Amino acid sequence: MKKLLLSLVFSFMMITNLHSEIIKLTCTDKTERDLTVQISKILPMAQIQGQIVELIASDDQYTLKHFSNENGVRNHIFFQINRSTGRFSGIWHIADIEGYYDGFCRLKKENKF
Repeated sequence: MKKLLLSLVFSFMMITNLHSEIIKLTCTDKTERDLTVQISKILPMAQIQGQIVELIASDDQYTLKHFSNENGVRNHIFFQINRSTGRFSGIWHIADIEGYYDGFCRLKKENKF
């Protein structure tokens, strides 16, 4: 129940776009794939490509992880982002598909209209 409530609050924050509470990153790997990462400053949660994940923040790095096996479909995410250099690496398993990512993150530029 607590996890569901945190997910709802985090989703609301993403929708309402509270800039002071969210760090937005664009992470590009060596094959030029872009991943959008949003990190909460107040909750132990983050979002990567729309998937809400657990956030573990230390002085050195962000660790984003999510493990589920719903209806027999495995969905495992494990990413690490170095907070000083922006370097990231990660693994994403969905069912039998496995992806490895390695590259750099930068703060996402805001669109101004």
